[in-house]
Amino acid sequence: MADAFDYSSSQMKQELGAMKICILICLLLILAGCSKPQVRDTQKEASSPPPAQPVEKTADAISPSATDTPESIVRKIFPNAPKTVRSIDCFRSFPRGISMYAVVDKCGRPDGEFGSGIGYFRYHLNDGSWVYMRWTDINHIQEIEHVDKSGKRASLLREP
Repeated sequence: MADAFDYSSSQMKQELGAMKICILICLLLILAGCSKPQVRDTQKEASSPPPAQPVEKTADAISPSATDTPESIVRKIFPNAPKTVRSIDCFRSFPRGISMYAVVDKCGRPDGEFGSGIGYFRYHLNDGSWVYMRWTDINHIQEIEHVDKSGKRASLLREP
């Protein structure tokens, strides 16, 4: 009984060769798209609105360079922020989804930023406790959490 496919035929070899070439071309196109360098438009950055104004920024838009520290990142994001308030009372009245710019206008610049994908801002309070802001979009805070000296956590956000 003969095989339904004759793998030794020249037509089959040509078709397999064409398929290999198509696969290689697709892989090259995919790899070429992944390796494009990110170019920053410094002219656009220089003319951006003041940091206390709501601006569409994401975690990727403010990602740190290799020489940035958590403290220098927040100075870059909020260069004209008012003096930081070091009391939990400042953070108690914010609704879920508030802009980080509104928090900074009321409570001042955070002490640092950390995270990847999901960003966090932190404030050190006078009593030794901390306040953390969690966000994926700087214009919509997902959580404001207080952590006391014993490690006990409590949400400070109120539902809108």
